[in-house]
Amino acid sequence: MVQRDDLLVLGVDWHVHYDHSAGEIVSAFLKGLGNGVIQGRHCPLCGAVWLPPRAYCERCFVATDQWVSVGPGGVLEAFTIVGQKFDNLPEPPYVIAFARLDGSDSSLANFLTMTLGSVEEMAERLAVGQRIRAEFKPESQRQLRITDFHYVLA
Repeated sequence: MVQRDDLLVLGVDWHVHYDHSAGEIVSAFLKGLGNGVIQGRHCPLCGAVWLPPRAYCERCFVATDQWVSVGPGGVLEAFTIVGQKFDNLPEPPYVIAFARLDGSDSSLANFLTMTLGSVEEMAERLAVGQRIRAEFKPESQRQLRITDFHYVLA
């Protein structure tokens, strides 16, 4: 390992606005969230339902063929409890969870909202395999974003 004491480390803040196309599949998915519906995409070959939706099946490499409504219930597959403060994210502690919604064959990440306590208390209350459900914001507060809903313990 090379260490150089003569080099400076400069902190820089970048504030860049960027518009990008969400594409056909993600646009339809986000519009569905705006209507309070979570949908995955179905593979015609293996039958898998992908969430988040994909244009092509990751197992078979064929185009997905139809939308399938999933959830709102599901199973907690993985989670992390965040105890550090990060810009533009909630005040800690909070939970980011991967859940496999009923009718889906893959997991989708989102916030899991629960009564806040210490990180240790939250960890004692969570376990892989627990039932969760997706809960939407009121329609007037939806913004066609993944954060239009969050998970809660069922």
